[in-house]
Amino acid sequence: MRCFLAVELNKETRDALAQVIAEAKRSGVQATFVDPQKLHITLLFFGELTEEQAREKIAAIKKICSGVKPFELVVKGLGFLPNERFVRVFHAESFSSELFELQDKLASALNMREERGFKGHVTLARVKTQENLAPLRGLKEKHSETVFGKTLVRELAFKKSILTPKGPEYENVELMKLG
Repeated sequence: MRCFLAVELNKETRDALAQVIAEAKRSGVQATFVDPQKLHITLLFFGELTEEQAREKIAAIKKICSGVKPFELVVKGLGFLPNERFVRVFHAESFSSELFELQDKLASALNMREERGFKGHVTLARVKTQENLAPLRGLKEKHSETVFGKTLVRELAFKKSILTPKGPEYENVELMKLG
């Protein structure tokens, strides 16, 4: 199964980001937009795992989660990955020193450090072409200081992703409480 570890966002934050997605869709930008109900922050992407490998990862994650207190995550502003000159992902930015510390602990324990480093973000769209990106750049400027929401992170979700012609479907394999 194709798996990842995520922070789920509260309804208020998802609803605010849904408005940005709707505005971006109306602009005519060629992109695949994320269903607002599926918005999340990916902490680690595992790829294909067997059931046994998933159980091992979950056990290791639970140990780390037990020593981490719940924390507040702020979603503010918009951005592009990998950069503004070549856009693949249009995203909302997430801010929380605790999020970065938690991701670092998890990546270390599971031997999954990324060369380019962790960039906490909420993917809103995957851009198909570099043409006509002015509307997205305009949205980025318009919302540079917009706080889309604050989420109290009390748990992490170990999810499996099922790829379908209509896009990925996510299913929680296990929810792991913090603290």
